[in-house]
Amino acid sequence: MPEFPDDFERLCSMSLKPIVAIKFKRDCLDAWNHRVDEGYSAKQILDAYRSYAKSYERRNGSDNSKAKNLASWLTREGGLVEFADDPERCYATNEDGSPLSMEELAKHYKRFGKLWRRAMGRRGLILSMAYDRDPSLAKNEAEDELRDDREYCDFMDACHIAYGQYLRCVDPSNSHGLFKEESLFQGTDLMTFIARKEEIRTLANDDPDFAELLDRYETLSKDTTACRLIGQLDDKAWEKRRYEELQLQHEIEARIEQHRSEQET
Repeated sequence: MPEFPDDFERLCSMSLKPIVAIKFKRDCLDAWNHRVDEGYSAKQILDAYRSYAKSYERRNGSDNSKAKNLASWLTREGGLVEFADDPERCYATNEDGSPLSMEELAKHYKRFGKLWRRAMGRRGLILSMAYDRDPSLAKNEAEDELRDDREYCDFMDACHIAYGQYLRCVDPSNSHGLFKEESLFQGTDLMTFIARKEEIRTLANDDPDFAELLDRYETLSKDTTACRLIGQLDDKAWEKRRYEELQLQHEIEARIEQHRSEQET
């Protein structure tokens, strides 16, 4: 086995300050391994250093004398943590070793916290509107209002995917029984979820017809939710709207598949 991993060698080759002494290179490797143990991926570290190098060059040009040496960049303030934020994997647990709840994970892990706050903000808005309309709304009826809101459901889907990744990271044997193998999100990761969103946005930017189709769907979905919340849709009208939404979803999926086929050919 080589003394230095390939990804670490790539980082060394990117260093703004050349790494000459073998002892210093081993110190850098120790810092690298420590960050990997914390949950940072090799790709995340390399991408963060590229961002740092570009930022440094914009401010200082070709003068590298003020650049951080690699060990300092990996370990100290203003280095990796600033440019990569949270590690991709979070290993934080309770004192007894059990996984954190979603609420606790959101406090500890910034990346998940952003998703969680969006979901909870949307939840609060929907419930506030629902109870303003009907203060005696039953709990199960309030939950129905949430399930009917596509934006809230999207946020919660992302939260469940990210939380599932966290659970499999800190409790791979599922000894605390917090996730199920038959979960809807089994085999799906957050990056795939986000990549799909990005694919849709890119296609909308390149194809005006698809952008119009997407806009029709989003407008109908938001209007349906708003009308449902203020009581302007009865069950029959709501079902008709949902059927129209479903038809538009099928059209969107068909256009995405067509775009993928065109790219492959």
